[in-house]
Amino acid sequence: MFHSRTVLLTASAILVGFSAHAGGVSGGGGNVLFPVDPQQPASRLEVRQVIVSAHRDVVQYLQEKQEQFRAGNLDPAQRVQFSQLFEQPLNVVEISRNKVLEIESERPCIDANGMPVDADIHADDQEKVCVSSFSISKKVEKGELSAQSAALLIHEFSELAGFDEDGAVQLQSMVLADFRRR
Repeated sequence: MFHSRTVLLTASAILVGFSAHAGGVSGGGGNVLFPVDPQQPASRLEVRQVIVSAHRDVVQYLQEKQEQFRAGNLDPAQRVQFSQLFEQPLNVVEISRNKVLEIESERPCIDANGMPVDADIHADDQEKVCVSSFSISKKVEKGELSAQSAALLIHEFSELAGFDEDGAVQLQSMVLADFRRR
């Protein structure tokens, strides 16, 4: 009973965070989770390289999750979360494959409200997603760069697939935990 109530509450929270509109629904850009003042900061170039690598990892991760979803091999909370990504007209796997990253090394990304953020779907070019190696280098330890970058990218891709900011942050948190275990 406790487990089913937890799953139901988790599913409800996830569904509340999902926007039924297809396409980019940004609540103001994304940021890394649990920012710190890094003891071992990475250079902007190092962060850029990690972001590029994380993009490839995200595409592979989402393909694996989609296969697990189709085979019925996800736990109930992940099944609810990923069903909203894989059953939409704008499938997040295709979005992750096709979007080009605009990596800012000299400034933060700027969201639709004009606020500085670590990443945003409102890049200078509509075909791109902005990610700021400038901002991330100041907030993430070297050992966390890959996991944080991957989770942040999935946050942005999920907004393009229709998630609102709350849903994107919930997904980002789950993905961050997954990537930390890798």
